[in-house]
Amino acid sequence: MIPFVKIALLSFAALGFVGVGAALAVGRLRELQEGNSDLGMRGLAGVLGIFSAACTISAAGFVGILAFGGVIAWCSYVFCSHRIGVFSIEHLQAPESAPARR
Repeated sequence: MIPFVKIALLSFAALGFVGVGAALAVGRLRELQEGNSDLGMRGLAGVLGIFSAACTISAAGFVGILAFGGVIAWCSYVFCSHRIGVFSIEHLQAPESAPARR
């Protein structure tokens, strides 16, 4: 029974950390567009972060916050901010007149 409780706690924590990353991305977009910081989104990220940290500490210990939550929140921030247009990822193509390297 205990492993199922740990899996449930880590699932709730993962959803919370995804919310943290998304809230930070939306707050950053509003800050770039309007010029003033969005304290509501930062507050939401804080509440979700505290909830997720409590779930992670209960299931995996304090190190789990960095190892589990940090990675999930960072990935969520990058994916959400790319999706809503905070930044774009582009790749450079070689000119067609240049010969291809082998």
